[in-house]
Formats: sequence, C-alpha cells, structure tokens
Amino acid sequence: MTAATGLRGSAEFTLRKPDSRGKLGRWASRRSARTALDRNSHLGWAEIRHPFHPLRGQRFEVLKARRIAGTDTLLLRELDRGSFSIAREWTDWADPPLGLPPQRLDAGSLFELATLLEQLTIPKQKG
Repeated sequence: MTAATGLRGSAEFTLRKPDSRGKLGRWASRRSARTALDRNSHLGWAEIRHPFHPLRGQRFEVLKARRIAGTDTLLLRELDRGSFSIAREWTDWADPPLGLPPQRLDAGSLFELATLLEQLTIPKQKG
C-alpha cells in the first residue's frame, strides 16, 4: 500500500501510491500512541563499546530505547552535557553476533593445543 515511509518528529508519514489518474499521493500521518516516560521507571545502564567512540568504556543511564530510521537507538543521559542518542549496536545492549558464540580458551583446550604443538615439533623418523 505504501511507496515510502519516513519519520518526522514522533509521527510516521506514509507516501501513498499514485491514484488511478496518475496523480502523486500526499503524505498522510499515522501517529502512534504517545507514551510518556514514568519518572520512576529505570531501564538500566549501557556501556559504550564501539572501539572508536570517544566515550568508549563509560556507562550511562538509559532513558529510552527507540527505533530511528530502521536503527535501534538508545537515548542516554550524560550528567554534564545532557542526553544523547547512540546506536544500540555500539553498546553492551547489542545482540550477540549471529553464528558461533564467542569462545574462550579453557584449560582443556590449552592442553589439547600443547599436545598438538608437541606432535608438530617432534621430528618424524624415516623408516
């Protein structure tokens, strides 16, 4: 039904397809229900993990989680500068990567690696 969508403020606007006469559609507003934040609600904290972000390693209070232009975004509170938005993927709230979960070497894996290295360094005897 829609040809394009966009966000403008808190309302979503939809461009309708051309009508039967070929006239271009107009922007129509589809406002979603507004929900005010409860002053006592606390969503928790988020740590910025993006390797090149200047605030990497710092934790901030999460004021709101929302989706902007197809990107999950967190609105964070910084005491000196106020609030700012950041992509959720740049924080510790990011989803784990698809595929294999990150693995850590345990003692058993290290022993297997040591055994393999020993086998590779033992000279083979010609028979």
